[in-house]
Amino acid sequence: EEGATVSLTTPNGLIEGTIENGSFTAPLDPALTNGETISATLTDAANNTSDAGTARATDSTAPEAPVVDINTDGTIVTGTAEPGSRVTILDENNAIIGRAAANADTGAYEVVLETPLTNGEV
Repeated sequence: EEGATVSLTTPNGLIEGTIENGSFTAPLDPALTNGETISATLTDAANNTSDAGTARATDSTAPEAPVVDINTDGTIVTGTAEPGSRVTILDENNAIIGRAAANADTGAYEVVLETPLTNGEV
């Protein structure tokens, strides 16, 4: 709405401005990254405030390498990874031998292997 006040809430604070020519542009410094969220509301001349609209930044940073452990009989791979990430278990020939989702809160994962890894297999 022309002339409405825009309020952007970012992880780094509040940015305010006014709609001109039907749009609003705000430089974000620092830029939003890795799933950070921004929300926006509009307040018109009659002091009516809209519901918040939100947007999420793209996650563009690769996760750290997962922690990997295997039990003594070579049948279960466990560890931790970036919470909510997908973990793919590869053998020494880079063939996929298991997959798991890391817990969204703790990053813990577990994969039961169909064929045990034995005798020093990687």
